Amino acid sequence: MPKPKPKPKPAPAPRTAVVLFTQDLRLHDNPALHAARTRAEQVVPLFVLDPAVAAAGFAAPNRQAFLADSLADLDRALRAAGSRLVLRHGDTAQQCARLAAEVGADTVHAAAGVSAFAVRRERALRRALGQRLHLHEGLTIVAPGALVPAGRDH
Repeated sequence: MPKPKPKPKPAPAPRTAVVLFTQDLRLHDNPALHAARTRAEQVVPLFVLDPAVAAAGFAAPNRQAFLADSLADLDRALRAAGSRLVLRHGDTAQQCARLAAEVGADTVHAAAGVSAFAVRRERALRRALGQRLHLHEGLTIVAPGALVPAGRDH
């Protein structure tokens, strides 16, 4: 009597990563995006329009116009690469955790910030995401903290 064939194991679910874009709104030389693309089969790009950023002094019309243009350029580049930018409004940590849950993300990658605002945002992200959050040092000419404008944190 022939042996029964073993049942094939189901294929593992594809690994999914969210990339949270903050200040590095580009595809080339982006350490967070590179890490996500090498470690996951599916990458979901995210930008959150957080009212806390505007409250921190970034609500000037020229800054908002520049951001809108930069996000449009980023989305065009992502679409050319077969993806698209997910744009959310609200608290960055909450929106990032919500999207990660919606897409079943194993990891969330973002650029490490240097300002006091960025450090607070990263703490909130860590509380919301725990070990799923992976921060990546950005590419800078001068080491973070080496130059500090008078009266400012960045």
